[in-house]
Amino acid sequence: MADDDLDRTLARLAAEQLGLFTTDQARAQGATGRLRRTRMESGRWELIRPGVFRIAGAPATWHQDLLAACMATSSTAVASHRAAAKLWELPGFGDETEPEVTVTRHRWHRLAGVHCHETLALPRSDVTRRDTIPVTTPTRTLVDVARYAVSARLEEALDDALRRGLTTLDRLTARVDELSGPGRRGITKIRSLIDARDAAAAVPESVQERRLVRLLARNGLPRPVLQFEICDGSRFVARVDAAYPEQRIAIEYDSYMFHGSRHRHELDLARRNQLQALGWQIFHATAADLRNHGRSDLCRTLTRFLRGFASLSDANPRKSDGAASVRVSGGA
Repeated sequence: MADDDLDRTLARLAAEQLGLFTTDQARAQGATGRLRRTRMESGRWELIRPGVFRIAGAPATWHQDLLAACMATSSTAVASHRAAAKLWELPGFGDETEPEVTVTRHRWHRLAGVHCHETLALPRSDVTRRDTIPVTTPTRTLVDVARYAVSARLEEALDDALRRGLTTLDRLTARVDELSGPGRRGITKIRSLIDARDAAAAVPESVQERRLVRLLARNGLPRPVLQFEICDGSRFVARVDAAYPEQRIAIEYDSYMFHGSRHRHELDLARRNQLQALGWQIFHATAADLRNHGRSDLCRTLTRFLRGFASLSDANPRKSDGAASVRVSGGA
């Protein structure tokens, strides 16, 4: 193959691999050692990892570096653990920068700046591709990152994966059972999170909702119903972040970024008025509440309100007659 044809062929290949190609791929197209040296000396190719070249002009990115680490480490290497969690965009893992890969045992060589794990348990069913990068599936990724993440962070990542349909509780439970064994750190942690879940309950729609649930539980309050729909007869009125339906208490997470226009502000006020007219009390959780690891003003207020409602209900068990109809969205 003529040198110009070889360059065009490798450029097309690199375009499908985030600007990269390997020595083996270049050699398969007829690139000799001399030609490779010539291309590097001219600046047309750049050797960024042992056996991995970047085409001149291809932007250097974290994704590219991760793919280069997989290519250079082993033919069996796949992005895994925290790098895989970042690749799947799981919350709490966006700041991880070091390439992290998993390889079949005894089939790799050490690379500077690459965190490499060896395993005998990496079947094809645990591997897929994302952005052209070989990576562990979301299910396997959750099992792997359990060794590093604290329970709260792991729970938020699990919520996100379930909400986006990246895995299911049944699939995750089965994989946890299959991978359980001596030396597998984090298994107990992720199994406890799975066991604590109500399969019929709605999955929190955001990290903030999960933190709200944790805040309420930490302060001795019952678990609310998430994403609760409130209706007046057959007319839909609102869906609130969390609710205690029997007591007609709604809890909303408030962030200033969602109320940045006068029109939005007016819609929020009209919605609030409709809910209050139906006898609902609206409470607001803020970022400050969710950052509070102890008692919060919100929880103190809710506790007093719920105790007052319990006393009133004991004195007048028919208090709820004439209530507006309500229904649960996404499970009780």
